[in-house]
Amino acid sequence: CGDIETNWTLSLADRKLPETPAAGRIHGRAFALEKATVQGGLLTFRQGPKWPPELGVTIHLFARRGEDLAGQSINLETSRTNSPKVVLRWKDEQDQPLTEIIREGYALRLEFGQVAGGRLPGKMYLCTPDDAKSWVAGTFEADIRKPPAPKPPKTPPPAAKP
Repeated sequence: CGDIETNWTLSLADRKLPETPAAGRIHGRAFALEKATVQGGLLTFRQGPKWPPELGVTIHLFARRGEDLAGQSINLETSRTNSPKVVLRWKDEQDQPLTEIIREGYALRLEFGQVAGGRLPGKMYLCTPDDAKSWVAGTFEADIRKPPAPKPPKTPPPAAKP
């Protein structure tokens, strides 16, 4: 992988999407994709065996189901307003999970393939405007997870009889 200056940019128009497994830097730390999932419109990339991850990125895409993203291309410029929320995750020196929510000013290119075997393949390039110049680029195969069922409404307790 190259250094931050060659891979981090907020102008992705002329960038090719890498054909290598997704990797990059999150909050100044080297990131290598270990697990990708899509649940509803949440596309999550993480490094580390458990949740919260050692390092991770979640992109809140506008989709009801992971399958709805198949074949889609998404290209977001830094000037776009009402962009999907991006959440960066990392752990501090005391192993405490930290997050940074980025709502605008980032550049994102995503290309999804077709669903196969419960997985959604794709390629991405994401660069965020945080102080550490986080970026993730490359290929992934996201496990499609069903969104959690809505919780049933709470029934009020029966009224007390006078």
